Amino acid sequence: MQNQKVLLLIIFVICLNVFELFGQNYSIEYKLASIEVGYKVPQDHRLVKRFRTLLNQLDYKYVENRQEIADATVKGKQMLEERGIEEKMENIMEGMNLLFTSDIPNQKYTEYVAFYVVLRDKGMTHKESIDYLKSLLNSLGVY
Repeated sequence: MQNQKVLLLIIFVICLNVFELFGQNYSIEYKLASIEVGYKVPQDHRLVKRFRTLLNQLDYKYVENRQEIADATVKGKQMLEERGIEEKMENIMEGMNLLFTSDIPNQKYTEYVAFYVVLRDKGMTHKESIDYLKSLLNSLGVY
């Protein structure tokens, strides 16, 4: 009974922090970093800077804007967690960033993240999934 009370208190505190986080005017990269670690991070946290860089790079490569890329990344992570797979959003975004070595127009981040989730659900590791996507793109002449 005591453990249940403690668990409910922890969930309540996390929910309050999430509601406060999204009620403020924080940057997209700040929100991603805070979600990634599970608490509000300092504005100069390493992950805030890393997510800023990744969002800038991905925004250039894909048709979606920074917010849509962040939303797709969070959704992808949630879908993986629902399947019992743990993966950092930073790794997902880095993997999607590695798919293209040249400028290929009209690429959709959401589609690649969805495909990545399917591959992970089929038992592939993060590296295997990214390598498979690269190989597929290469065979289609898109890479």
